[in-house]
Order: sequence, then C-alpha cells, then structure tokens
Amino acid sequence: MPDRKFSRKYHIGIRLHGEAKEYIRSLANQLNLEFKDEETEKRIVPHVTLLRPFLCYSENKLISLFNETLSKTPLPIYLQFQGFGVFRNRPSVFYADIEQNGRVDELARSLETNLNEIIAYANPQISSSKDMTRKFHATIISGDDEGLERRINELVRKKGFKPINHPVVRVYLLQHPEKIILREYDFYQRRSLTRQEALDSNLFLKTLKAYEGTLVN
Repeated sequence: MPDRKFSRKYHIGIRLHGEAKEYIRSLANQLNLEFKDEETEKRIVPHVTLLRPFLCYSENKLISLFNETLSKTPLPIYLQFQGFGVFRNRPSVFYADIEQNGRVDELARSLETNLNEIIAYANPQISSSKDMTRKFHATIISGDDEGLERRINELVRKKGFKPINHPVVRVYLLQHPEKIILREYDFYQRRSLTRQEALDSNLFLKTLKAYEGTLVN
C-alpha cells in the first residue's frame, strides 16, 4: 500500500430495528442501570459491526467505494440471532450471538476487499471464532464485574429468548470520534442516504414497506 497519511476513523455496520432492537436495548439499558454509573450511561444504539474501526486517508473515495460495493449486494440478507456469548477480554464483552451466515460474511468481505487500498485498521480484531472467521454479534454490555455474567443469565432466563430472523435493510458508515452517520446505504430504495435522510422516520417506513413488498409472491 502506498505511504499515505491516515487521519479520520470510521466503522461500518448495521443498525438494528424492530424486535431485535427492542430486545437488545431493553437488556442493555437494565444492565447499564444496575452495573454502571448513571452519569456514564450512554444512549444505547443496538447494532452489528461489519468492519471494525479503521483509518482512511480519503473520505471521498471511502464514500464512493462504500456506495458502489453495497449497490451490487445480492438480497435478501438476514441476521439470525441465536443466543448469547462473551468475549473474555479486558473488559469482557457480553453480546447477542448471530449464526454464521454466508451472505453476511460475503457482505463484510466485499467491503473489506474493495476498501483495502484506502484503509488501515485501528485495532486488532477480537470478535473472531477459533478458526479466525468473523463472529458477528450485537454488543449488550462490557465490564468485569463478577456479578455481571450471573445477572445477564438471570435476565435472559426471566425474559426468555427466541431466535430472531432480522432483515438487513440498510448499512451505515459512521465517523469517529463524533459517532455520527456519514452515509447509510438503503438496499430497498437502492440509494445512499445522508445523515439527515438516514434519521428520517418516514423514509425508514418507506424502506420497510419496500422490503415487505419483496415478500409478496
């Protein structure tokens, strides 16, 4: 790779909606209130990371390749939530587990391949399985409190868990450290959205209706 100056940090992922979003957010909010200071509690945005934080030397090229790659993505794509797990790092990360899925892996690999020449990862990958394949997940909470894992298990038993088949309708490009959506590609409107458009609830309803229309034979 040519010697270029990498500056801003970004990551790429999927914002959850509907049942998956509400289930994970309710768990995360309750655990944050019990185990973390209210002053440090942040707004929970349930999501699944496709490409972990990376640096990039050209934001314009990044946006262009992001849009081009996603515009060629075959549909449908689903995230199949199947239970819970923990990455035992420091701090430990407790997450909702996603079943290995060729379509999701292909999506992440196509982004990584097409962006390879203009990005450099900021940190090592921790979310991989024993054979080093990607392990997609939605983080619930991180921490090393001894009672945290026990409390998570209690809440899961109390709430119950059923597998959730979650349709992927959009993929976002997030800018750090502001943590704002730079672009979000909409698979069912087949276009790239600005931050303002990505946060427009009426536009999102239009996306969901377009997805639902594909289910009608």
